[in-house]
Parts: sequence; C-alpha cells; structure tokens
Amino acid sequence: MGGKILLLQSRDGGRSWQPLEAPAPEEGEAFFAASNASIAMCGTQQAWIGTGGGAIRVLHTPDAGRSWQLQYPPMLRISEAAGIYALHFASAKKGVAVGGAYDKPELGRLAALYTTNGGRRWRLSEEPPRGYRCGLALLPGTATYISVGTTGTDLSRDGGKRWQPLNTENLNSIRFAPAGRRGWAVGAKGAIFLLEY
Repeated sequence: MGGKILLLQSRDGGRSWQPLEAPAPEEGEAFFAASNASIAMCGTQQAWIGTGGGAIRVLHTPDAGRSWQLQYPPMLRISEAAGIYALHFASAKKGVAVGGAYDKPELGRLAALYTTNGGRRWRLSEEPPRGYRCGLALLPGTATYISVGTTGTDLSRDGGKRWQPLNTENLNSIRFAPAGRRGWAVGAKGAIFLLEY
C-alpha cells in the first residue's frame, strides 16, 4: 500500500495493532493468501514471510520485526502466480516452504523447499510433491509434513526433502491440533476433511 509492504504487529493478543517497518517490495511482488499460511513463526521473536509474483523471496526477522534479512530461495518465477504459498518452521533452523504456480498446478518439481539453517540457504526438495501446493502442516512431535493443493496431498517424513503422494483431493489448507492426534483440511465447495493419525 502506497508503495510499501503493509505489515502489522500486535503485542496484546490482537486488541491493538501497530505497523512495522518492512523491507521495500520489489516490482509486482505479491503475498499469497490461499491457505493463510504464508507467515511462519518460531517462538516470540523469529518470523518468516514467503512472497511470489514479481519476486520470490523470504523475509526473515530474528527480533520481532525490528530488523529484516532477505532470503532468495531457488524457486523459479514461471508465472505471475508463482511463489511461496505456505511455510512452517519446526525449529529456528529447520523449515519447509511449499508453493509453485497456481496457474500451472502440474509443475511439482519447483513446488517445495527446505532449510536446515533458518533459511540462510534453501534447497529444492529432492523428490518434490506432484504439483502446486498451497497448504502445509507439521504432525506434532514428528518431522512429518503434509502439504495440500489443487492436485492432491503429499507427505514428507524427512523434513521436506522427499515427498510421496497420499491422495488426489482438491484441498486448500490443513492444520493439526497442537496436542492430540487430529487434523483438519478444507477444500473445494466447502469440503472439510478430518484426519486422525
């Protein structure tokens, strides 16, 4: 907005919000909201924000928004709808990002990334999901991720390095309960799926 990234922070549980100074956006850069998962946090200080469109970047703050580091993952800009759609960090070092191109959903080789050093270096998954993915969740207490998208669901048991197919359901978002063994995914036409593990 006004040539700047609008980024707000609350320190009182959402009762009030204040703007943060964010890095300058690049031409055509976008923040995708398909799964409400393009911002990942670890603890109270660190956060990562994935972008796409005109530039595919990860904005990382180690200090609750006081300063920012720019990360450039190896995901190719193959269309205006390409980029990072969801991120999750299991720890301050280990994270996974998924995305690809919404308008080219069959291109899976560029749809997933992982890092083991907080995003200083991102790597493409060695065995990627089968296509564009917009939702991501970590099974609590494990290194197992599930990613969802318009062409199906994939699972990684090794922190995002290798993915294997689970189903072909058109899903948009997925979350697991912090405790317990249940998760929920939502998809096309108002579908809600319950996962038990």
